[in-house]
Order: sequence, then C-alpha cells, then structure tokens
Amino acid sequence: MSKIIQKKKIDNIGTLILEYLIWIFIILDFNTVFLYNGGTHYYTLIASGLILFSLCTKQRLSIPKNALLYIAIYLCYMILWNILAYKLYFNAEFVERFLVFMPLIWIYIYNIKDLETFLRKFSNIIIVLAVLSLIFWSLGTIMKLLDTPYLSKMYWGFDNNRYVTVKNYFNLYFETSHNYEIFGINTARNDGIFCEGPMYAAVLVLAQAYEFFYSKTLNIKRIVILTIATITTISLTGWILVLFMYIYKFISKRENTSSKLMVKVVVGFIVVCLGIYAVYYIFEMKTSTDSFMIRLDDYIAGFNSWKTSVIWGHGYGNSAYAKSLISSFRSDNTGASNSVTVVLSQGGIMWLLFYVAGFISYFKIAKKYKNWSYYGFLIVFLMMFLTVVFHTRLMILVLLSIGFSYDIKKVRIDN
Repeated sequence: MSKIIQKKKIDNIGTLILEYLIWIFIILDFNTVFLYNGGTHYYTLIASGLILFSLCTKQRLSIPKNALLYIAIYLCYMILWNILAYKLYFNAEFVERFLVFMPLIWIYIYNIKDLETFLRKFSNIIIVLAVLSLIFWSLGTIMKLLDTPYLSKMYWGFDNNRYVTVKNYFNLYFETSHNYEIFGINTARNDGIFCEGPMYAAVLVLAQAYEFFYSKTLNIKRIVILTIATITTISLTGWILVLFMYIYKFISKRENTSSKLMVKVVVGFIVVCLGIYAVYYIFEMKTSTDSFMIRLDDYIAGFNSWKTSVIWGHGYGNSAYAKSLISSFRSDNTGASNSVTVVLSQGGIMWLLFYVAGFISYFKIAKKYKNWSYYGFLIVFLMMFLTVVFHTRLMILVLLSIGFSYDIKKVRIDN
C-alpha cells in the first residue's frame, strides 16, 4: 500500500512539473520579447512534446469515439481549407500549431480530471510575472532606483527585419515602450516580458478571468495584484475588460434574501452607470490618439482585404493584401491589432468558422449548466478576439480546446 501511495505522489509531482512547463512555453509564445528577439524558437514543438509525453505516461488515457470523430473532422477541415486557400502550400507554423499542438492539447484537456487546477497553474505563473514586473516597473522604469546594463533586440511591429533595442532586467522584465501620456501625465507602460503593454494586459485579463469565473474561491489578493498590474500596462482595452469583469461578477452573484438583492440592484445600477461613464471617458480619450487611428485602420484594411476573397481568404500568414491597403500615415507600423479581421483576411469565412465553433461550444456549456460565470468568460474571450491579435497563439488554442472538450464530455467543466 505504501509503495502505491509513494508512486501516486511521484506521479502527481511529475504531472505538476509537466503542466507548469507546458504553461511556461504557452506564455512565452504569447508575443513575448523572447519570441521576437530574432532567434529560432521551438516553443510550439516543445509544448507539443511535453503534452505528448504526459499523454503517453498516463495510466488511464480516455479517447472516446465521439472525441476522435470531432478531432478527425477538425483535421480534415483545416487541411482542406489550407489546400484550397493556399494552393497546396503548408505553412510550417500552421502545421505545428493547428495540426500538431491543437489535437494534442484537445486530447490532453479531455483527460484532465480537474480543469480548475490546470488553469490555476497558468494564473500562478502570471501572478509571479505581475509581482516581478511591478517591482521592476516602479523601482526601475518609474523611480530610476534600479538600472540594468543588459539590452535585448526586439523585432516587433516592423517589416524589413528591423528591430529596436530594449532594456533587459535579467530576462524578467523588459522596457519595450516609449514614454506614454495618459490623463495628461507623462509616464511609461509596464510591459512585463511582452512586446508591448496591450499584450501583457491580455494575459493579465485572462488570469483575472480565471480568478473571477473559474476559480472555486475568490482570492481578493490575487485579483488586486492582477488588477494593479493591468492598470500599469496603460492598455485601455485591458482596463475596459477588467472593469467589465468587476461589474459582471458583482451583478451576477446571487443572494438568498430579498433585502440583499434589493441593495445589490441599487448598488449595481450605480456601478453600471459609473462603469459606462468610465468606458465612455476612456473611449473619448482613446479616439484622440494615434493608437485608436491605427486600430481603426486595421479594421478597415482587414475588412477590405477580406472582401477580395470572402470564402477562403488569402492563406495562412499571408498579410500582404491587408498591408497593401493600410493608410500611409502609419509609416512602417504595419502590425495588426485584432484577431477577427486578420482571420477574415487570411482565412475568410472558412477559417472564422473554426473560432465561431469554439465560441458556440462555450455558449452551449454555459446554457447547459445555467452558469453565469461561463457566460462572463465567454464575453471576455469574445471581446479579446475582437480587440487583441492572438488568433494563432497557443493560448487561444488551449481556450478553444477547453470549449470543444467539455462540450462533448459528460462531466461539468467545474467538476
């Protein structure tokens, strides 16, 4: 008996380490400075290898026929779309992410006994990054009490193999943004290990979405840390999403007594009004910045590019059509800023349907269990897809796999 218990402990430690490693490489793939430093990276293959190893070492691996059927349909669909959209040319990144990583993480998540524990590991890593970034941002970037002699190259947002040199604080924090004016104050963004503040804000928002909507207990300390870190990124999109989560969580929480419900309705109404005013103020402020004009131009150029190939798009990774339609005022800033128009431009309706299927699976889960938290997460996920460019990142494939897996599983997503 003692040997069996000892073996279980070893297995649990092994799973713990493997899952943390999987999450680390998924996070590194989310538009970090490490990913865009000009070197060759194998984050997708390493994450896939770790998942495959974990699957092979599982004592009980369950792959029911309906799951295999869905995965087979998915693979056939993606291969067919790629062939018809790109004339038999298979982009290596497409193969690694959508034909290798996606099926593996789909099977892995299907076999997870406790999804909340798996997602908590992601949140734990982001909490550590948030604390470290707040220390280096406040003491280094803002107060100038800390400095670093180390520099790193960053190839982000430019064509023709151009790069910028950024300060590197022991590979734990990078100063990737220039001075930023907000509310009339000249300050600097907290970019963490990411190429820009909005990318950092995106993972912070996802971690908060876990804390608000998936965690079995609401940990105020963790939420406060993530919220403060999000504020320092000076990402207005991030601010709006965080504000939405606070308001949504407050309003959707049920009370047993009518008096508490009445107080909640009144306070909730006030909070919503203040929230709407804050969002309006932020929007008004953002519409007067270059950032807003660039984002708006991305939507226009992406939509116009999509209209030239509505069904199939121009092929995975082929951004030439969209870039040819961007406005001249952007100079060499040609990077995209949202997922939806890039998906439409490169993959047309056929590729968009893949993501729509993922959103529908989340909706079906929320409706099935009548869980308002799942609806909240779906709204945040959808809003990010509309405003953040992460359509090919490993992170979104994990999120979609959760929806696909639990849509066909017979157990609750919070079981």
